[in-house]
Amino acid sequence: MVATQGRKSTNWLQYVTKYSLAYYSVDGNNWEEYLGDCTKVFPGNYDQNTVVTNELEVPIKTRHIRLIVKGFKQHATVRIELYGCAELRT
Repeated sequence: MVATQGRKSTNWLQYVTKYSLAYYSVDGNNWEEYLGDCTKVFPGNYDQNTVVTNELEVPIKTRHIRLIVKGFKQHATVRIELYGCAELRT
């Protein structure tokens, strides 16, 4: 799960309205876009203070995540939290 929030400011609106994710490939050679069932653009925030969460449809295994801003209000500012899960063992 990904949680985002804007930056509180009295002078400017500072939040990301939509974004996509990329992750470093398991072989360590390149960045790959998170696809889910298609190229995924996540809905972001609609104000500076509310926390917006998005579930990942398809889990990923990686050490590095990149948030790619696709839309924002005045300034592209984002606070992000990533929630992981234990690896499933079969």
